[in-house]
Order: sequence, then C-alpha cells, then structure tokens
Amino acid sequence: MLFKKIVIASAISATLASSVAEAHVSYHLSDTGLDEHWRNNETFQGSWTGGSPIDKGYVVGLPITWLANIHGNDTNYEVSAADAITEGAAEGYELSSIYNNWRKSDSFQGGGNWGHTLDFGLIDMDVAGDLTIEIKADGNLSDFTPGFTVWQGWGNGGGDKHSAWNFISDFSELASNDPTFDFFGEASQSLYVTGISKLGEASTTVSGGTATLTLSNLASGKYFLFIGGNGTNFGDETNQTYMANISVSSVPVPAAVWLMGSAMLGLAGIRRKAKT
Repeated sequence: MLFKKIVIASAISATLASSVAEAHVSYHLSDTGLDEHWRNNETFQGSWTGGSPIDKGYVVGLPITWLANIHGNDTNYEVSAADAITEGAAEGYELSSIYNNWRKSDSFQGGGNWGHTLDFGLIDMDVAGDLTIEIKADGNLSDFTPGFTVWQGWGNGGGDKHSAWNFISDFSELASNDPTFDFFGEASQSLYVTGISKLGEASTTVSGGTATLTLSNLASGKYFLFIGGNGTNFGDETNQTYMANISVSSVPVPAAVWLMGSAMLGLAGIRRKAKT
C-alpha cells in the first residue's frame, strides 16, 4: 500500500508541476538599441528582460539573443518578438537572421557558412524528457526559410561569429594538399567554441516554412541553438524574422516499472497473510 501511495503521489505532483509551469524566456536588449549581427561579446553588453545567461554561467563570446528557461514538462515556451515586447522590449524588436547562410550545402568559402549571419539562443532545462524545437517564419510577411543546429552545453570558452559554423567533409584533404591552407581553426570547434557537442539539426526548403526537431530522453541541462536562413537567395536580408516554440515532454513510465510495483504489492500482501 505504501508503494502505491508513493506512485500516486508522484504522478499527482508531476501533473501539478506541469500544469502550473509558466513560460520564462528572457530577451537581450542591445546597448545600442539595434540588432547587431556582426559583433562578438554582445551578450555582455546591454540588459535582459528577465535575467542574463551570464548570471547562469555563460562565458562564450557569441552574441546571445534569447534564453529559454524550461521549468516544467508539457508546457510550450514561445520565443517571439511579440513575447519580447510583452516582457519589456521596445516596439519593433525582432528575432532575425540574415543572408540565408545556414545552408550546409553552400560552397561559399570552401564549404563553411559564416556565423555572423546567424542568430543564437540558449535553453536551460530544469527537467528531463523529449525536447522539441520548432523554428518558423514569424508573421505573414516573413519568407524566412529556417535551419537550425542544436548543441549540448553552453561552452567553456572561445566564440567568434566571424568564422564558419560548419565544416566541409574534405577539410583534412584540403589541408593535406595545401600545407598553407588555414580554414577557420579546428574542425571540431564550430565558431571556435570549446566545450559543446552537436546533437542534431533540422531545416526546410519551403519559404515561410517550419523546421522541427525532437531530441529524445535528454537530461536536464544546458543547450545551444544556432539559427539561420536556409533559403536559396544568398545575400537576401529582407523579411528574415522568425519565432520558436520549445517544449519538453515527460517520458512515460515504462510498463515494466508498473509491473514491478504490482509484483511488490502482491508480495507484500502474501507476507501479511503469512504473518496472520
């Protein structure tokens, strides 16, 4: 009976926790009041609507635009300009990427795509579960074609958006053929950030479309997003605004656990009968 009560209490607590969880997304307000795509270390300037990632240990030089603090399971956390304005950002605030330069297939500069065109977001998960990230065009006027990459960790150093975020598969071959070839540093260090590891990516080729990725059974912890345009018009700066929906689904308790609980209850009943 005690085990059954514990299981029921845990289920009720989890349900209540997920139902009362509130979205908590903090947005970076630049010290210049402008969206500076080209400047490193911007995170350390200006203010935040709801707390800076620096206070939570972020030390990398890449300029972060938003931080999503995931407090509970099965709750949607919307990251958008509208939400930012609600939280205190000025009218006209945008989440955006320029130049359609997320594309991995682009041969520009030998196959690596420039980080200065990307937008960067952080996720801090207090809960474990299946993380789902949806990036899409924001509003009817946006023709943003999204692509994004998810990394584990926030990094422990480095960070230079004036380099390539991804690397060509034949990097070593190029280097061996030309000893003077210098391709943006180590291939294992995207944008020179140390201490992160790639988990996955998603993209669409539909203008104004949606890119969605679900990563299963993630532990609570810190995750990094690189967001960019995956369109075909390289150099196009117009209407590249986006929004995101982020949620963590609780992982169902395996049937074996419930069977084990039933077995334990049965054994407990047998023992009580034996004593009587």
